[in-house]
Order: sequence, then structure tokens, then C-alpha cells
Amino acid sequence: FDSRFYAQLGGSTNYGDPFFNRDNYARNTEILQPQWAKDADGKYMLRFDGKGNNLIIPLYATPARGFTYELSLKPESIAPQMLLRSYSKTAGAVMVVLDAGKLKVRFVRHDMQNINFTTPKLLETGKWQHLTIAFDMGKFKIRVDNGKIYEFTCVGKPCKMTQMVFGGVGKGIGIKYFKGCLRALKVYPYSIL
Repeated sequence: FDSRFYAQLGGSTNYGDPFFNRDNYARNTEILQPQWAKDADGKYMLRFDGKGNNLIIPLYATPARGFTYELSLKPESIAPQMLLRSYSKTAGAVMVVLDAGKLKVRFVRHDMQNINFTTPKLLETGKWQHLTIAFDMGKFKIRVDNGKIYEFTCVGKPCKMTQMVFGGVGKGIGIKYFKGCLRALKVYPYSIL
């Protein structure tokens, strides 16, 4: 992974200013973008404070068929927190919640029925891990580092024409924002698992 990446952030309904410069925001304004920092190895990362930071994956970077999200992350809280969510409540909507190291995935089928899946504890707090989440329009597959692949059957297409959000937009359903660090994020328009 290249530890330097760029994206646009904002209030989850529109794109905000790039997060390069805090000066883009008024002094007393809530900061919705994560902060650039360097880890102990000197690599760049984004630090999410768990209070409202989120990263919007732009509309046209979100695959409308199968997909893979690869993330290098270090969670800092065991509280239920949002990792990924399509900004939609329609058929094909996807939500991935981190809860005490377990990943809880919800997918909304075209008949509006939720398909839910929970992995065993996979992620540890305070440790860098490589998370891969893939969907091939028939199965969701999840793997941490080079470990076992956990999968569940889920037939359907993901939401079209909606952005994905990393780290937030769970406030209205009682799920906290992600607290931790993100060093890399890659999106593929197909399943690599």
C-alpha cells in the first residue's frame, strides 16, 4: 500500500474541502475530516477521533457491481463503530460495523429483506491490520491479514449511484463513528478474494 492517499471529505451528504489544511474551516467549526499524522514508523495515516470524522468515497469511485475494499487500519475502541456504509437505505445498501473486534455486515436485498452476518473476533485494538471486504454479487468475503476467509451467501447487486462512507454515518441508528487510524484504502470494481 502507498501510505499517502487523497480523497474528499464532508458532511456525508455532499463533498467537503480536501483535508490538507485546517485553515479551510472556521475556528469553532466541528471538524468532520480526519487529521493527517505520522505513525511510529514515520508513515502517513489519517487519525479518526470517533466524534464525527468520516471519509466519503466519491460517487463514481464506488463500484455498482462486485467490489473489494482493502484497508490498513488500527482500531482504538471496542465500542460498536461504523467502518463502511453505502449512503442509502434502498436495495443493495451495505453496512459494515466493527463491534469488539467482530465485523457485522448488513446487506439489503432487492426484496428489502436484510441479510446479516457476524464474524468471530478478527480485529484487535491498538494494532495495524489489513482488512479485505469483497463482494462478487453472490457472496461477501472478509479476511484480516492473510488469515481465514469468512464468507456468507448474499445474492444481489449493491446500490448504484451512491457514495460509500468510511468511519461514520451511524449516528441516527446508535452506532458511533470509527475511532482509530487508517493508513491505506483501495477500492476495486471486482472481488479479489
